[in-house]
Amino acid sequence: MASARQTAFEVLQRWEESSTYAEELIAQQSLNRQLSTADRGFTNALVLGVLRNLSLLDHWINSMRGRGKLNNDARNALRLGLYQIVFMRVPDHAAVNESVQLVRKHARPVVNAILRRSTRERESLLAGIDSLPPELRFSMPDFLIEKWRSQFGAEATSALCEWSSRPAEIIVRANRLLAGALETIESSPDADPIPGSPEFFRVQQIPLAWIDEGIAYVQDPATAIAPSLLSPAPGQRVLDACAAPGGKTALMAEMMGNQGCIVATDRSPKRCRTLRENLQRMGISCAEVTTADWGNETPDLEPFDAILLDVPCSNTGVLRRRVDVRWRLYENFTAHMASQQRAILDSTAPLVRPGGALVYSTCSIEPEENAQLVAAFLTDHPEFQLEECVDSLPQRDSQDGAFAARLRRLTS
Repeated sequence: MASARQTAFEVLQRWEESSTYAEELIAQQSLNRQLSTADRGFTNALVLGVLRNLSLLDHWINSMRGRGKLNNDARNALRLGLYQIVFMRVPDHAAVNESVQLVRKHARPVVNAILRRSTRERESLLAGIDSLPPELRFSMPDFLIEKWRSQFGAEATSALCEWSSRPAEIIVRANRLLAGALETIESSPDADPIPGSPEFFRVQQIPLAWIDEGIAYVQDPATAIAPSLLSPAPGQRVLDACAAPGGKTALMAEMMGNQGCIVATDRSPKRCRTLRENLQRMGISCAEVTTADWGNETPDLEPFDAILLDVPCSNTGVLRRRVDVRWRLYENFTAHMASQQRAILDSTAPLVRPGGALVYSTCSIEPEENAQLVAAFLTDHPEFQLEECVDSLPQRDSQDGAFAARLRRLTS
């Protein structure tokens, strides 16, 4: 799989040089190189595995390199090689030789020496993980760990870090708008139903045929919290203000029996195209898709019975799925996020009809983006009242993190 390793190497290089997320880079490079399904899967496993263990891999590299100097190319080749040797148990000769070939000749001796040493010391490296500080053991920014400790305590933070460092399960939701979809999934030996979430199933790999046919959608049970809290009814006029890629829109359409109107918006034309394609594939006819940048404008629209506002957020509740988000965060990141979120909330709130509901939601577990922001909004907007808050914490609920608050606009 030399082409897959080369692609993974190029993705890591580009990831360090840009703000683009790894999954997008993997998709771009896999398409450019016309990788097979198997090679794309191997590339994905390599890149996300390295990013999930980045601090740990760098710690090992630094401990074994002695005084040898490493440029970015050599370090990324070593990260890939080490991950294969220690965690993937790829045959040593393949992991070493292919990684060495990724770098220029002058860097090959040091890359070769470090990787060969790691093959001899593999068991001791693994045995020493538990004694490392959490920022290395879990490959998490130290400021994020300290923040979580102040919020949740040391024991819960350790559990949260461990959860966020695991590869994410693949979970799909049955599309009940399609006759027979639920029965098709239930009858499959590859689908494991999730207790308490009757539409959701664990699967070992993404069921491409089910996705293409609109039978299922890849989605975590935590994503159902906000639509369920809003509980839109058939015939209502609903706004999904930050809708792409469409999982929550589709779930609301199901709740509405595909009757009524959902205006689904996103600020990105590209994401709107993806949103439209996903909704069409799932047979949703009650939704209309359009672009809108709610952080900078309030489109001229008629009032809505219900609004779902699943705002852009820090994603700290879904770090196991969005692996490289942890490396895009910075100290006091919540202040910047909360400012954007409040602007979107202030922009959409006037479009709730008197007596109507708005659900504000995130996939963050940070109070500054969640309960504190809602409290500040209510102070400034006495025409709204808080009816209910629901949250999900990975270390407590064994699913992705999420927050949702239902606000009701008073009639007088």
